[in-house]
Amino acid sequence: MANEEQEILGGHVAQWVAAVVAQEVRCTPAVDIYDDGQELLVLAEMPGVTIEGLEVYLEGQLLHIEGTQVEAEGPALHFVRALRLPFAVDSRRLRIEVANGVASIRLARGVPTT
Repeated sequence: MANEEQEILGGHVAQWVAAVVAQEVRCTPAVDIYDDGQELLVLAEMPGVTIEGLEVYLEGQLLHIEGTQVEAEGPALHFVRALRLPFAVDSRRLRIEVANGVASIRLARGVPTT
């Protein structure tokens, strides 16, 4: 293996070891997105995350989803995902539920600005 490849691999291993020592591992949750014309439904797989451990917020048309497992054996998983939405949404009509390891996020379409 070339020295450059060893340095890159060593850097990734060092980051992983640091995360394990900190007892937290960052993950990107798998998501499914559905659009019924009225709202978007985003389903994010986040096993072990409760509604209290979930943070969802909007920055313009960028949806941020973060959550940390509670009572995990070994290092806790910290889920982080950002999604660019295809249209403006009404942040006042954001609804969030968590059940069976899946966060359900409903986002109503916003009024288009011209």
